[in-house]
Amino acid sequence: EEQIKNDLTNIVTTIKNAGKTLILQAVPPFEYGEEKLSLWERVNEFVRETLASKADLFFDPAPVLTADGKTPLYGGHPDEAGCALWAEGLYQAVRHLF
Repeated sequence: EEQIKNDLTNIVTTIKNAGKTLILQAVPPFEYGEEKLSLWERVNEFVRETLASKADLFFDPAPVLTADGKTPLYGGHPDEAGCALWAEGLYQAVRHLF
């Protein structure tokens, strides 16, 4: 967990220090076992509470891909319908940047 958080922090810092626009997403929901689900929740909490404020834009795909914030509605790796919804949600979030 700490390695993931450190790596994400380094990536965000490197992109921002390079003067680039940073669009950050939370880790999407998958069909995790209980242990990995807990890790996913903690990492996403870190992304939302610590890293999102460093980004130019933050997008969380969970509201688009789940009914409860964590259980995927479109398969463990989103199917075509889920990917289309994810893409549309992301597009709506970023379109004002361009």
